Amino acid sequence: MFATGYAGSPQKFHYTYYPETKSYALYWEQPSTKDDGHRVRKYILEEWNEEKKMWVIRHNITSLSATVNKLQSTTKYRVCSENEIGYKETSCSKPIELPKTMVVTSDKRGKSSQFWPSLFLISLMTFLASILPRHQ
Repeated sequence: MFATGYAGSPQKFHYTYYPETKSYALYWEQPSTKDDGHRVRKYILEEWNEEKKMWVIRHNITSLSATVNKLQSTTKYRVCSENEIGYKETSCSKPIELPKTMVVTSDKRGKSSQFWPSLFLISLMTFLASILPRHQ
């Protein structure tokens, strides 16, 4: 049987944050359907691109969950249902906003300076090893 319309939007789109891995688990339920013609073939996870002012496909998924890791900025996501004729705006959930999980800093030249804490610790350990008495 062929679909006569687009699939409905996924229901109850929500997330759980896991601080130890700095990741979000995203969950949703199947859209409510009136007949077998609207059966979902896959889900499409989309991310809002603020610069382009448009939704961008991030993942094609066949299950009812996905994982997003180490966000460098607060980001909006939505999930869309696709059947054999495709998907459109009404096939997508309401967006959820995920807060950033990583802090990325940069110097005046625009280069990332995330390695500085590690470099500092290595230098400190080297210095301490040079001045502390050695046990024999």
